[in-house]
Amino acid sequence: VYTYATSGGESLDVLGGAHHRYPASTTITVVETGCGVQLHWAALAGRSTTWTLCTSPGGVAPRVLDEVHSFFGHTDRTRYTCTQDGSTFACRAAHGTAAGTESVLGEASVEVGGCRMRALHVRLTSRIGGGNSGTQTVEWWFQPGAGLPLKLVGTSRTSRPEPIVGDAHYSENVTLRLVSTVPQR
Repeated sequence: VYTYATSGGESLDVLGGAHHRYPASTTITVVETGCGVQLHWAALAGRSTTWTLCTSPGGVAPRVLDEVHSFFGHTDRTRYTCTQDGSTFACRAAHGTAAGTESVLGEASVEVGGCRMRALHVRLTSRIGGGNSGTQTVEWWFQPGAGLPLKLVGTSRTSRPEPIVGDAHYSENVTLRLVSTVPQR
């Protein structure tokens, strides 16, 4: 379990709107898998994401994306299972799809705990379809060979039709920066 300095939040524009600001500090639980890592980020009660990422020839390949969002006492969970062909990936959930590209942007330097560290910079860009529609981009800076995220920047803009209230528009902006490479546990 690693601690991340966190900024950003999520919002929904129906029923007068709601905004959740993320706390200044959140955690990611890192578990090694047969092909890479599983990363679980729990920002708030009712807001979490679990990414299962496998190593690919140049970077990472998404295998599972499990998103949980809660607004107005209602929890929405979407679990995508993904396949990858080269730099493109296709994900399916019970009520939707995500198709996108992986871009390996090369080596970068990221500050962690006052020290500069080498990182592999990877961008995953998705077009969401089905029940929801929109875009999602997640940029990762991974510690080479370890699968530990040193930094993450994510944006999401999606919409979906809802009975009675019409189109619901969801927006998220988040930045996570690793505080220390020493795990909490």
